[in-house]
Amino acid sequence: MPNAQCYNRYDMEWLNAYDAGGEPKLDGPGVIQRLQRDPSFSDPYATEAGPGAEWTELGSHIEILPGDQLDPVANGTDHYGGPWVMWPGTPCEHVHLPLR
Repeated sequence: MPNAQCYNRYDMEWLNAYDAGGEPKLDGPGVIQRLQRDPSFSDPYATEAGPGAEWTELGSHIEILPGDQLDPVANGTDHYGGPWVMWPGTPCEHVHLPLR
């Protein structure tokens, strides 16, 4: 399945920078809905799993792009269950909200 997603204009700016390997910045709040994605849990720019890398197939989810740095202690980084901070401490960090 292709990487199907829905987004607004702020998200498009973020996605363009991310896809180009740049540092995403937001001028407004962003919310992306994705049907699936196969990312690294530790490296936002990884294109394939390296030795010892945490890699998984994520199902349908929403990504909330805050535009500010998130507090992973307050928001959590446990990616098995409810919402969590993905890629904490990087310019690509966002809240990941699983839908399944």
